[in-house]
Amino acid sequence: MQEPEHLIALQLLQTLQQLQSQVNQIKSTLVGQQAQIAQQKQFNSLITEKLKNLPNAQARQQRVTRKKSAFALFCKHKWREAANSNQESLQIKHYIKQLGREWRSMDPLTKEHWQQRARQIDDTGDQASQDGTELPDSQELERMYEENGEYDQ
Repeated sequence: MQEPEHLIALQLLQTLQQLQSQVNQIKSTLVGQQAQIAQQKQFNSLITEKLKNLPNAQARQQRVTRKKSAFALFCKHKWREAANSNQESLQIKHYIKQLGREWRSMDPLTKEHWQQRARQIDDTGDQASQDGTELPDSQELERMYEENGEYDQ
């Protein structure tokens, strides 16, 4: 048996009112959460400002960076080469030992290049690592030295 249309309309109206009540509850919850978020942001910014004023934080901001050694530049360059060649067995401990042996047995011409590069970076900042400039290999260094009597940069 069919219900009269006015009963169906009444049920729909009640359902609509229940839905509207649920929407209002969700809105009030969201407003409350937005207020909490605003308070949390305010608190976080206040804490951040206080942390910036701590002596350790100020010391970290004013920290002087150490000069890079020629060996450090050499290792950084070799590590990039190894990483770019996707060597799977890169174990830092053994690799650094290998680089140390290579450095100690390096010819003075190549070693001088790395020392000159380190002095240049000390004077101008670490531009080589910032602009991605690749350092020349030893054969290229020898060619430059034979042509000019010094290294081109």
